[in-house]
Amino acid sequence: MPSLPVLPSKPASLRNDSAVQALYTKATHEYLDRDFASAVATLRTAHQQPQGKYARKVWLLYMAVLDSTCSLDASGLKDQFGREGSSVQARLQEGTLWDETYARFDGKPPFDVMASLIMSSVRHLQDPTQLQRRVEDYLSTLEPETSAYEQTMELYALHVLPKCKEWDYALEYIASSDIAQEKKDAWTQAIGDIQDAEVSASVAALREEEERVRLEKEERRRRKKRKGASTAGSSNKGRSASTTTEPAATAATRPEDADDETSVTQDKARAAAIPVSAVRRLLDRLALPNMRLLRAVMLLLLVLAACLRFLRGRSLLLLRKIWQTLEMAVKVSYI
Repeated sequence: MPSLPVLPSKPASLRNDSAVQALYTKATHEYLDRDFASAVATLRTAHQQPQGKYARKVWLLYMAVLDSTCSLDASGLKDQFGREGSSVQARLQEGTLWDETYARFDGKPPFDVMASLIMSSVRHLQDPTQLQRRVEDYLSTLEPETSAYEQTMELYALHVLPKCKEWDYALEYIASSDIAQEKKDAWTQAIGDIQDAEVSASVAALREEEERVRLEKEERRRRKKRKGASTAGSSNKGRSASTTTEPAATAATRPEDADDETSVTQDKARAAAIPVSAVRRLLDRLALPNMRLLRAVMLLLLVLAACLRFLRGRSLLLLRKIWQTLEMAVKVSYI
């Protein structure tokens, strides 16, 4: 039986390309699912392979993932990367991604990779002067006649210098550059538009801050007013309670009634002014033989005198109240 021919094996480069392509596809899906940690891990595995024609695509995706991680807040970053989250963001925020990019492409990264790196750095690099210096260094490595040089000039003039607030220098740089006049005019107009937009954004932010401060002051004023009203309400309730109890106390301590009560008390005291001991002494003196009748008469006289004193006190009190009533009637008639 004739043997089957041996099929030639795939070259190692093709096998590597297939593996990198599979990793790239997997990382793309993870990136679209916003699973940034898994995407970074997959791309790191791809970096360990000889990438060949996929080197540029893999690195562009890697930078896109890092750019997206900078939009995560602290909790989201910790949820995805754990303790490694801050170091992942720092690659772009602190500029170490520039060094990684140059090392990955042996000091000569493609223009589309550098353009993406420049724009990501404009958004997230924390030191604008470092960004300006790095772009100027990159420009110095390009040939002035190439399209990469002109496009990098545009990024530098319209994005990097405005990021550094170098408005006047940007206009001077455009005016002195060796580009067509039409492009100079367009770039100059773009600089003006960018500056106007930034001024408008600053004014809007200032107004928003002023409005926020005004609302906070108004809210504090309302809270203070509500607190004052609550305190006043509590005071009014206290005064109402005291006012409710005052009439009884006032009626009990009214001068007229006090005088009346004093008079009654005095009359009662006068009616009982004969000490018990004095009565007993008088009775002892009368406790003689054949003096029973006289003793009874004296006792009757004493009781009668006490009753007369009591009745006189009540009569005086009644007459005083009648007189006060007549006075009030006269006052009302005058009104």
